[in-house]
Amino acid sequence: LTMDFEFPRGDTKRFKFKLKDSAGVDLKLSVGDKLYVTVKKNANSKDVLIQKTLESGIELNDDDGYYYVTFKADDTSDLDYGTYGFDIELKTSTGLVKTLVIGSITLTEEYTYKGDE
Repeated sequence: LTMDFEFPRGDTKRFKFKLKDSAGVDLKLSVGDKLYVTVKKNANSKDVLIQKTLESGIELNDDDGYYYVTFKADDTSDLDYGTYGFDIELKTSTGLVKTLVIGSITLTEEYTYKGDE
């Protein structure tokens, strides 16, 4: 699965996804499972620019079964305009590692900068 987003640098952006197996069946996390959203300049970069986890920035909505990820204004306000890569990865307590989504985030121009408000 791929996801691509475009939004102004320094804005708040929220998106959602469901955990599904290869057959399309919803997955439920177990105790000890980890979920990561990691943003880097590109796939070869070692520098993590933004990372969200279940403890910080990823939330499950029990009403609709979606996981919601929120990028806050401060997450992107110091990044350059341009396109960045990201993935969503599941690491289970049983040792399974699965990349669920690979995508891109394009940060576009902004005119009201942090500190202008």
